Amino acid sequence: MSGSLTGGIDNAIPGLGPDAIAELHVGIQAHARSWSAIETNMQKVGGDLYVFSGNLITIATNVVDFIKGLESYQTLQVGDLTPAQIDQMPPAALTGQDSKKIPSLLALVDDLKIHIKDHSASTTRTRVGVTDFKRRLKEEIAPGVALKIRLARSGSASDEIAKLTADVDQLNNRINQKLAEYEEYSEYKWIGFWWGPIGGALSYSIYGLKASAALSEKDRLIEEKRQVELTLKKQNRLLGDLLAFETSLQDLKTRIDGAASGVSNIESLWVLLEELVESSYDRIKNTNNAVYLVSFVSRFQTLMSNWKEIQVQSFDLLTAFNKTLEEPAV
Repeated sequence: MSGSLTGGIDNAIPGLGPDAIAELHVGIQAHARSWSAIETNMQKVGGDLYVFSGNLITIATNVVDFIKGLESYQTLQVGDLTPAQIDQMPPAALTGQDSKKIPSLLALVDDLKIHIKDHSASTTRTRVGVTDFKRRLKEEIAPGVALKIRLARSGSASDEIAKLTADVDQLNNRINQKLAEYEEYSEYKWIGFWWGPIGGALSYSIYGLKASAALSEKDRLIEEKRQVELTLKKQNRLLGDLLAFETSLQDLKTRIDGAASGVSNIESLWVLLEELVESSYDRIKNTNNAVYLVSFVSRFQTLMSNWKEIQVQSFDLLTAFNKTLEEPAV
């Protein structure tokens, strides 16, 4: 890249000589190479999600079967009552024998806590890596390129170049607006209804249409900007090349935002699951109410009935992440 930007000659502008461009190039390449470790970690996230799903189904089945085997559970006739309706039932004390079995039930729930902790670690590592990659792109790489662009513009005095760079500035403002919109709209919002009156398990919402619209408009603006760059490059090759690289960074930022959002959303799912299991553990530990255990079974069964769709959504996020850098951006 450094040779193509300078054309192999010193342009006599301080900060834009071959050595300065080469230094910028080295920093960019080092930053790009750091993505490899992030990809490796993300592969582990996929494996952890897959293994955990199997563990969750096994443990959930064991927990439900264990509670249904309690004498207190079999005494209560709940039929097809919803969790909200079950919660309205009067308390019913556990039998003495059932109370002695609570530690075994807690051990099953504790196993689930351990699996969540073990399998969520790779997601946290990946989120930290992507966040740092994104930060360096924003705070180090992009400002370095922007500085070179300002220097190159300072050495170009023609009216035509001034008009073209003004067009670029206007397009950049609109592109940055769409980048901000995409970053906002690309986030999932996982919502847990566990102990609330609704009695649901997990759901999510996403501004999918708004995110897609922002992305499409960004792509259109970038293509428009690239046409201006081609015209400008005929007047000033170095400035045209630098602006083209800036555009590539803008395109890359969109895909990094999507990857960052995906891994952050998977992490938030882990956190939500952990909170659900922790609250369940504490309630079971301190309860003598058989109705609570019946309600717990109902909610756990709701979670499992929804888990397949939750798993599909999670792997969709992984797929989106893996496609982040399929097309070269720089």
